[in-house]
Amino acid sequence: MKKLAIYLFCILLLSLFFSCQFNDKKVDICRVENNQIIYRLDRDWNDAKIKEVSDIFGLDSVTIEMAYKGEKEFTLNGIAWKKRKIGSRFIDLSRPLLTMADTLAMNGFVFMISHQLEKLQIQGSLSDNFGINGFLREGVFHYNDGTAVFWLPGFTESSEIYLSGTFNNWSTAATAMVKADSGWVAKIKLAPGKYSYKYIIDGRWSPDPLNSLKEDDMNGDYNSVVYCPNYTFRIAGRREASDVRVTGAFLNWSQTGLNMHRTENGWILPIYLKEGTYSYKFITGDEWFTDPDNPDIREDGNGNRNSFITIGDQHTFFLEGYNNANNVILTGTFNDWRTDELRMVRGSDGWQISIAIPAGNYEYKFIVDGEWMTDPSNENTTGSGDFTNSFLSFKPNHLFVVNGHQNAVEVMVTGNFNNFSNPGYRMSRKEKGWILPVYLKTGKTIYKFIIDGVWMLDPANDLWEDNEFGTGNSVLWIDSNQTIEPEQVR
Repeated sequence: MKKLAIYLFCILLLSLFFSCQFNDKKVDICRVENNQIIYRLDRDWNDAKIKEVSDIFGLDSVTIEMAYKGEKEFTLNGIAWKKRKIGSRFIDLSRPLLTMADTLAMNGFVFMISHQLEKLQIQGSLSDNFGINGFLREGVFHYNDGTAVFWLPGFTESSEIYLSGTFNNWSTAATAMVKADSGWVAKIKLAPGKYSYKYIIDGRWSPDPLNSLKEDDMNGDYNSVVYCPNYTFRIAGRREASDVRVTGAFLNWSQTGLNMHRTENGWILPIYLKEGTYSYKFITGDEWFTDPDNPDIREDGNGNRNSFITIGDQHTFFLEGYNNANNVILTGTFNDWRTDELRMVRGSDGWQISIAIPAGNYEYKFIVDGEWMTDPSNENTTGSGDFTNSFLSFKPNHLFVVNGHQNAVEVMVTGNFNNFSNPGYRMSRKEKGWILPVYLKTGKTIYKFIIDGVWMLDPANDLWEDNEFGTGNSVLWIDSNQTIEPEQVR
């Protein structure tokens, strides 16, 4: 019964989502039923109305003509269509959705039962780590060479429309859209990543009606979500396949994967991936295969071979010696501690591997022939006992400094950047004190030092605030352009 309830609830939501206003009369132009997406066409529509429906839902003129005049079943551009007459006036034109998961992803939600609460909950499936767009027709969003183009079809009677979102601090006037023959257009420079936005149509805020990806705006409505891609998966050929999917470490190797789009020459999938090094494979039917156009293919130690891609700047990890080892693995928080992915390469004086990681703070270890060990060349660690890990700050933007305390055995720093863990991040002993470079997010940071087990405020920082223990925390503010120079950490 619960599965049935979920399914019916999904259909209800999707049906409501695809309802549109035409001439002040609500008509279910598009709905989803039984794994089919169904368009209801009206024989009484004039040419202008047909064009409006075509613009909004991406139904080309040939498809509509075949629906009005053709056979009950036909195939166009690899898509199998079926039509059914509803009385003398309406036609239901349908095509399959590949899986129920596709249906859910189309609306940007994952639906699940909470057994503890015994009620249906909705959890957004949107991610800051990777994402693909969910626009309901081609052409309403385009991204190339750092320029994003938003197109809002229709609304030709509106006098002004603005684009507002996280990219312009939700400004109500910074990004005016330009009126064109078939709608409104805005161009804006954006870096790859995830953005939330809305349109302001004659003063009224509205999510994008042609974008299925949404998230709660915390004001009783939704924001639309768009991803500016920084990578495109491509496969040449395989035109005979009914579908081709991609999966990998960024999806936790989901067997469902992400559906690629058929092209004249093969299959593609534009995607946003957070900086990192990722293993992946393609899937068609029951066949899993590596990327034939990507020479970076690596063994995973379990008899499998995976393709790899790198997004962003790289850091090289090096383990000196261990020339008699057979297998050395790098693992850490940057790859969720996977133990079969980042196999290091043997060199004349040790083992090394270069991987891309975003700016941030990371814990890591080496696994040498099954034995876990910290990095002997890195004195910065965190944790204790068997759970001691090496600590790396990639692209640090702040240097914590404790002057004096030369007789201390151990000095650590902890704060909201590591959930005030104890022990925190161990600092390095220098001639005049202790230091540790770290990466901190823009904005407010609260922190404390722990010197041989004693918690203390930063004596060099007069800015502090009270805490729930009445002992206070030091406070600092990080600017978005803040950096540290290499000579500061020597």
